[in-house]
Amino acid sequence: MNGTHDDLPMIGVYDSFPNCYFVYAYGDNGTVYSTVLAQILRDVITEKQSDDFYLYMQTRPKPPQA
Repeated sequence: MNGTHDDLPMIGVYDSFPNCYFVYAYGDNGTVYSTVLAQILRDVITEKQSDDFYLYMQTRPKPPQA
């Protein structure tokens, strides 16, 4: 398996890089994921919130194992 545990892209936020966001978009849909995450980050930066931001955070929980 390549990429993330759930095959979704990630937005990284790190204390050592204040005021920075990192977009990790893997796989065949990397360009599409990058565009979607850029729009979410635009909302976070300009409007101070996005309803979808938490879905792509690197700290999102892993799904239960089946």
